[in-house]
Amino acid sequence: MAAMPESIVKKDAPEFRIIVKRPNRRGPIAPYRMALTVLFVFFVAGRQLWAAAMTGYGSDGALIDAGVAGLFIWVLSGIVNGILAQGRPA
Repeated sequence: MAAMPESIVKKDAPEFRIIVKRPNRRGPIAPYRMALTVLFVFFVAGRQLWAAAMTGYGSDGALIDAGVAGLFIWVLSGIVNGILAQGRPA
């Protein structure tokens, strides 16, 4: 084996490294959270948002309703996703 220069060789370096793999915390609905949120906002505030876009009246209330609905379902789906991620795989 070829000799390595002294600057490259570390004498106090371990011969191997122990890598601890952390469990995956992503649940089964993690990739679909955004789609769930958009669909929920569409069903809850879609008509208000459409009316506000067409008439220009009441856009503040429609956006607030959509934001609250989106935040609600985003947090709720995150909680459910976390609970499902803690379960053992089948």
